[in-house]
Amino acid sequence: MPPPPQTPDGTGTEVVVAGLAREVDVLRRRVDGLDPLTARVDRLDEMAARTADTLKTVVGRKAKPPAPSWLLAPPTTARSPGLSRS
Repeated sequence: MPPPPQTPDGTGTEVVVAGLAREVDVLRRRVDGLDPLTARVDRLDEMAARTADTLKTVVGRKAKPPAPSWLLAPPTTARSPGLSRS
């Protein structure tokens, strides 16, 4: 049986494979730690969709004109005959 191939720096492939396995294990542990974030991202997605729907509804409504106010009336009753002063 021929000897296992060597890497360019002269180390055996077993060492390289073992190092790669350690890196994969570290990555797997990091990714497993992100699982709780998935539920939070899903909740944020739902909240953003509801907010967008609410905003679309509010913006789509016709604005009612403001109610007339006596504060906007002219200062003299001659110019505003429909108003009376008590």
